[in-house]
Amino acid sequence: MSHEMTRREVSEQPTIAPRNGGANVTRDRVDAIGSLNEAGLGQTLGRYIWLLWVIWLAFLAYPLQALFQAHPSPVRVAVVLTLTAIFAGVYTWNIIHALRRLRLGTGDYTPWPAIAVMLAIALGLTLGDRHAWVEIFIFVVVSLGPSLPPRHALIGIGLFIVAAPVLGVLISAGPVQIGQMVFQSAVSGIAVIIVGRVIVLDRELREAQEEIARLAVNEERLRFARDLHDLLGHSLSLIALKSELVGKLIPIAPERALAENHDVEAVARRALGEVREAVAGYRQPSLASELENAREILTAAGIRLECEGEAGGLPPAQEAVLAWAVREGVTNVIRHSRATRCTIRIRRDGNDTTVEVTDDGIGAGAEVPAGSGVRGLAERAAALGGRCEDGVLPEGGFRLAVILPVGTA
Repeated sequence: MSHEMTRREVSEQPTIAPRNGGANVTRDRVDAIGSLNEAGLGQTLGRYIWLLWVIWLAFLAYPLQALFQAHPSPVRVAVVLTLTAIFAGVYTWNIIHALRRLRLGTGDYTPWPAIAVMLAIALGLTLGDRHAWVEIFIFVVVSLGPSLPPRHALIGIGLFIVAAPVLGVLISAGPVQIGQMVFQSAVSGIAVIIVGRVIVLDRELREAQEEIARLAVNEERLRFARDLHDLLGHSLSLIALKSELVGKLIPIAPERALAENHDVEAVARRALGEVREAVAGYRQPSLASELENAREILTAAGIRLECEGEAGGLPPAQEAVLAWAVREGVTNVIRHSRATRCTIRIRRDGNDTTVEVTDDGIGAGAEVPAGSGVRGLAERAAALGGRCEDGVLPEGGFRLAVILPVGTA
């Protein structure tokens, strides 16, 4: 999955206000991830990074120049040129495929045949032309880094360092030349191993960033679904109750039934407005408005409401979670409790602010599997360092409480 696909997927999601208000955090996060991907090593060098390895083949011109200066026979020239061309081709082919595997993390390329061919040609040219071709082994060593795992590449470099003195004896090369070749080969081999690891880490970083972007999109989807559940569940419950009340009042009190019908229309319009605000990214519920809504819906259901305490001066994020707690608690009272009285308590205890919704019903909430509303409320509270508690009271009824630390932004 490319970062362009991820960014397009996010652009198709509704823009919802984050829990702490402000701009859309998810979209900004994914756009930033896309910028990082565009600036990454794999994106910058791309498939042409193999040129950093292949460009050094130009140094094979020095042993070829020494060959022609010795006035060799045509057969010898043909053999050396053929082996040199095969070596350069195999070296380039191996580097391209090895780097492609590192950069993309895919493919089942096996480098051993190419390494064996390069090693055989290097030995043949060195033993045939002596010390003029001894530095060709540097190309064999630097091809180990991208071709093999780092541990195996280091073992290969170590084996070459051990075998270099024996090779020096066979071709009658001086210790200075052999030492220089060993030093250059070791430094170059370790350097390309490091570069190979950088390429792999860059790829893994981009993959992790894309996974973070995907998870951010999923998180936003879940949050949006949870918000819609909380918004519509409360409003639809009120509409259902008032519609039932209208049906009962029509035969006995037509004028009041008409007034209640107007209330149903107002609640429906208000619910539609809340959904539009949520989609537009502006809605942030307040504790005062939710208490007023709770009084309205409980009155329509024939349940007496008692409010105790108040909490002023809370941060917007805290107040929003406590408002959701009131809405969820009252909705559960309407749906499950069969209660006649509901009590909402708001209190501050030390560093904690608590909103508690209790009823005197049958405690049916304990027999109903936890819905997405309570789970969503628990997630909101946990995001601010708080907790959500719910359960049947010893004296009967049900209790839902959200406890948040004071001052959490």
